[in-house]
Amino acid sequence: MSAIVDTLTATLLAAPDSWQCRLALIEALIAEEQVDEAYAVLSNVTELPEDAESCLMAARAYGLLEPASGIEILEGIIAADPTNAPAYLEKARLLLAENDLESARLQYSAATTFDPTINEPELAAALGLVVEETEVATAVPAIAVPSPTPAPLKPEPDASTVYYPAPGEFPTITLREALAVTNIAPLVHPDSIPAHPRLAYQEEIHHPETVHTDTEAYRASLHNVEVQTAYYEQPVVYDYQQPDDTVFEPTITQDQIYVSALITENGEKVANLQESIRRNKAEKEAEIQKRERVAKIQSVVVALVSLVGICLLMIMAVTSVPRPSPPQIVASSVVTPEDSLEEATIKQTKITPTPTQSASAMSMDVMTVASASSVSMMSFDSPTMDLGSASMGMDFGSSMSFGDEAGGGSVMFFGGKSSGKRFLFVLDASASMKPEQIKLRDDELEKTLKTLKNVEFQVLLFAGGAYFADKGWGEKPKSKKGKYGPEHFESPKGSYSFSSTSLFDFTLLDEKDFKTPKWKKSTSSEVRQTVKFVKDSTKFTGTDWDNALRMGHMMDPPPDVIFFMSDGLDNKLNIKEILRNNKKYGRPKINCVAMQTAKGADKFGDIAKGSRGSYTIVDKDGEPIDGFEYMKDPGSFAGRLKF
Repeated sequence: MSAIVDTLTATLLAAPDSWQCRLALIEALIAEEQVDEAYAVLSNVTELPEDAESCLMAARAYGLLEPASGIEILEGIIAADPTNAPAYLEKARLLLAENDLESARLQYSAATTFDPTINEPELAAALGLVVEETEVATAVPAIAVPSPTPAPLKPEPDASTVYYPAPGEFPTITLREALAVTNIAPLVHPDSIPAHPRLAYQEEIHHPETVHTDTEAYRASLHNVEVQTAYYEQPVVYDYQQPDDTVFEPTITQDQIYVSALITENGEKVANLQESIRRNKAEKEAEIQKRERVAKIQSVVVALVSLVGICLLMIMAVTSVPRPSPPQIVASSVVTPEDSLEEATIKQTKITPTPTQSASAMSMDVMTVASASSVSMMSFDSPTMDLGSASMGMDFGSSMSFGDEAGGGSVMFFGGKSSGKRFLFVLDASASMKPEQIKLRDDELEKTLKTLKNVEFQVLLFAGGAYFADKGWGEKPKSKKGKYGPEHFESPKGSYSFSSTSLFDFTLLDEKDFKTPKWKKSTSSEVRQTVKFVKDSTKFTGTDWDNALRMGHMMDPPPDVIFFMSDGLDNKLNIKEILRNNKKYGRPKINCVAMQTAKGADKFGDIAKGSRGSYTIVDKDGEPIDGFEYMKDPGSFAGRLKF
């Protein structure tokens, strides 16, 4: 290694958080063709910086080795600050390295729009853009500027020369992109404008009247064209004689209203652009509102029909049940002489209860007794209780039930409370977790597990990959770590691996062969062993919510409740996929817990709402905050969060 690389390496060891030094070292290593050593410098990174300037340097460092990784980081910066011109400029460089010339031009135009002082002639030339270099004005003596000659009137353009494009004939861009690429330079240098120009020529300005063209005549003069729309892979032939504009009207949302380009590919002007934008937007908004009204009306009709059906079923159930027959008691007596006692005859009559008898009625066996005695006395039926058919509001014997027939209990974790039989705790073990957060996590888990009675539980630790807090689970010893974190793990039922494309994108390989552990009984020994395992575990890199929750849903049988805790946001989160898995694997509630941060509040909330769970934010003192209340009024919780 050269002296420069040695010096930068020593400096980085002294200041590991300096991304300026890390970037300089990577550039020096690449210049000396030591690419593997440059990758090694980034492999030690556990988390990205929080400030935008350092994060931009991190994107540049990753982009030197893998442009796609740098672009991913830059997209996060732009999402947080849409006016960050240096981020657009750096993204243009990386897109050019990826040979995406068109996208690189758009990013360069956005950068110069937000910061007109940006001037990168070499990059602009590589993108095929023409950049006018402005000369620095120097102090010159004041000279008399002659009055300008009135400009001749510009001839009015012939209406027949104006080009009217067919719908979708030219490439379309969003309104935001149209504004971003519009960077109009002044046509006249400000110093050349006289102090008091003459304005007499304004009296001769001609205001032409609007020229209207008959629609049928206009269509008859046109030829059919083959156009490529934004919604179909194959070109579509547009017939002007029998026009069918439905091919250009797919289902859209509010954010997908498109407008035509400013000019055609041949440089011809598009007629009445502003009116086209206004009319197009108004029509699409009206269409969206109409569809929303129809959907609401359909929902109300379905609800009313369901309610009427339920009422009819209840009326039929009540009217079809006959009133129970009351028990019958029959008594009789006979007077006989003392010397002629006859053998008593006992007759038993059993009344069978009606099968549809209500659960609160008591059935009796009634027996009629007739006896002869020297003393006149009454003989009566002796009723017997039939416990097999009796019902007193609760079942006894083998079917006795109090509360939930399936058993279970109620569990609280960081303020989120749910009931069930099987509870899964999916806990963040990423490198970004601070020591105080780790202690808070472990203490709360221990307190919660000690309260469990007659239920089952399991704990899953995750970062990029994941493993269960059970004997025999963990990172595979001496295995080579991937670029973004450990990828090889082991379990008592065999090893398993992940593939990763970024810090936020890990995929479980051979998912069909993956075996989850058994549920643990809530005994004191199991709780003690689990808590010790979690406290002895170490942190590892990556942050992938999708991967961890997918592994948790694969438990057999699936959990009733999942307590999901994280200290940061997964930048490649797929909430729809998470909720699809939730529906597929038993619909367990997902109670989300954000550790001392409000980052990703909307993502936590969407997962909790979609699974009928709760959302809690743990403040800097370890006290719970209702996440949904925080989203309504963040200002009322000012000062309570730590990160």
